[in-house]
Amino acid sequence: MNRIAPGAGALLLLSTAIAHAGALDRTGQPVNVLFEDGSYAELNFSYTIPDVQGTFTNPLLGVAGSGDVGSDFGVASLSFKSDLSDRVSLAVIIDQPFGADVDYGDADPAYPIAGSEAQFETLGVTALGRYKFNETFSLHAGVRFIQVEAQLLSQVTSIVVDPATGLPTATLYTYDGDFEADDALGYVVGAAYERPDIALRVALTYSSETEFSHDTTFTGTGIGTGQTEYTLPQSVNLDFQTGIAADTLLFGSIRWVDWSSTVIDAAGYAFNPVVSYDDDYVTYTLGVGRQFTDRLAASAAVIYEPSIGSDFDPATGEGGLSNLGPTDGQLGVQLAANYAVTDTVEVGVGLRYVTLGGGTSRFFGADFDENEAVSAGLRIGYRF
Repeated sequence: MNRIAPGAGALLLLSTAIAHAGALDRTGQPVNVLFEDGSYAELNFSYTIPDVQGTFTNPLLGVAGSGDVGSDFGVASLSFKSDLSDRVSLAVIIDQPFGADVDYGDADPAYPIAGSEAQFETLGVTALGRYKFNETFSLHAGVRFIQVEAQLLSQVTSIVVDPATGLPTATLYTYDGDFEADDALGYVVGAAYERPDIALRVALTYSSETEFSHDTTFTGTGIGTGQTEYTLPQSVNLDFQTGIAADTLLFGSIRWVDWSSTVIDAAGYAFNPVVSYDDDYVTYTLGVGRQFTDRLAASAAVIYEPSIGSDFDPATGEGGLSNLGPTDGQLGVQLAANYAVTDTVEVGVGLRYVTLGGGTSRFFGADFDENEAVSAGLRIGYRF
């Protein structure tokens, strides 16, 4: 049973195929590399193709489509782990933990934010240490550096009836925001319980929130400068695996992220908040892995994330999903396989399909529903 345990992280491919989790989450901030045997390096890449479309009903102009607003994106990560002694090991993880890329360039002209687009990109570097008290208990901790770059182009068209002529009149509001890159430090701390004889491991990891303040320059309907301040949220990951039969592994995870604490108000923007959430996201993963030969293993997993958002209420102007990410919750399946090319080189591939929950968007009440995303991942591992 033990020989399937080292491949559990490869089977799940969490670091590549978890793209498009709740809110701005793209990787789930895994620390699985800490539990690999010996000295180990890993390169991951995933590519996600979302299909996110909505419709807006204007009482004067009828129904207008948003077009596909979810731009395709790739996520890469590089991890390294080494043992300093029988008890102490170190790891470095470079990834892109959060992100968003939305484009309303294909929206119908009557869609209220046609032509708007936004990008939110991050780079994370995490340095971790692990201390094993014995074969059963261990602690891990470290620091995480995150850098954020962002752009926002917003074009909001309001259509009203001119009381003098009785004809529709359009008013265009434009905001073009440039946010200077900012970075922050946070910390990571956790513990693990293991039973190697039954391939059991339960690991709990806490990641702190990080605070950002961007020097912001904006042009358009208004011109000026200011500060855009917010926090990226704290989170807790609970990861587990256990052998359930010869060469068969049950694995899963629960990830809680404090997204209700993240509110992004862009400096000088008339339609703030750009990003906010009604509650916190919790993402569940459960799967089974199987070692078919000494070199080949495969797995299947189910991913579930309950929706948390409320619909837009035109009477109060409150509620609704962020136009930067107009999806809410998900249900998906993931298949993965890992092949040991040699005693030192492993190659893993993964494929994930998710249906994305929806609702109505903030400020406008556009209806987003029946959307989906497909992700493919590639992993290369090297032991030395």
